[in-house]
Amino acid sequence: QQYYINIDAGYVKAASIGDNVWLDLNGNGFFQTGEPGIANVKVLLYTGTGILTDSTVTSFQPGGTFSGYYRFSNVR
Repeated sequence: QQYYINIDAGYVKAASIGDNVWLDLNGNGFFQTGEPGIANVKVLLYTGTGILTDSTVTSFQPGGTFSGYYRFSNVR
């Protein structure tokens, strides 16, 4: 007799999501030099089914001067 075992560990590699919130001075939807970041904006992270999973507030980018930075770490 032979037995076969099939195991699905469900391994999902964690990722991060982040970007910048800025004042789009010319309204073209693209960040351009000279457009200022906006600090203290609450950014919400939802699942594809609409469940709120995390939130953060924009602040200064680590090691930088741009004030509209945010990042969610360990997103699965």
